[in-house]
Amino acid sequence: MLSRTHFNLGIQSKGKTLLKNYSPFAADYMVTCLPNHTQGSQLETQNSEQKIPTKWDKRFIDLAKLTASWSKDPSTKVGSCIADEDNRIISIGFNGFPRGVCDNPSRYKDRETKLMAILHAEENAIAFSGRRDLKGCTVYVWPFPPCSKCASIIIQSGVKRVVSCEPSLEQTERWGKSMGLAKSFFSEAGVELVLSKESN
Repeated sequence: MLSRTHFNLGIQSKGKTLLKNYSPFAADYMVTCLPNHTQGSQLETQNSEQKIPTKWDKRFIDLAKLTASWSKDPSTKVGSCIADEDNRIISIGFNGFPRGVCDNPSRYKDRETKLMAILHAEENAIAFSGRRDLKGCTVYVWPFPPCSKCASIIIQSGVKRVVSCEPSLEQTERWGKSMGLAKSFFSEAGVELVLSKESN
């Protein structure tokens, strides 16, 4: 079993260590995110084939980042954008309380109340899509990948691709378990997950 201390996770490719010095929670996520737990050239091949964001991906991630700034959550601001196969924007959303529900600062400061009431950015983006058919669409999420709950909703909506940012060490320590489970869900359901290496 892994101890709750930082450790080295050595996955070698052409003499270079791809992952190292991650906490157990971060490593749980990062190992899960490796396609089929592969190593070396097989890992590189899969990354080059399906893990590189396009110029449109970068534009929509920027839009998701802008949308995140509208969230009233003082601790975690998340934004999402949905685009169709022709790069047309379908919907946007950010994390916040349901429409019409009081979202004053005191409620956000009460962590227990906030967690029970808040809707994630991905949930809002899908809800605001107006019951439009999302089959074949791409969901963009900033600043980290979807949780397992949102992954389930994304899969059920018919979305076939998710683009986000690689989570930081701090983010994986907080939500790595859920994000790792989400990655597994996407893989099993045939939903492509693309993680940008650019700083979030």
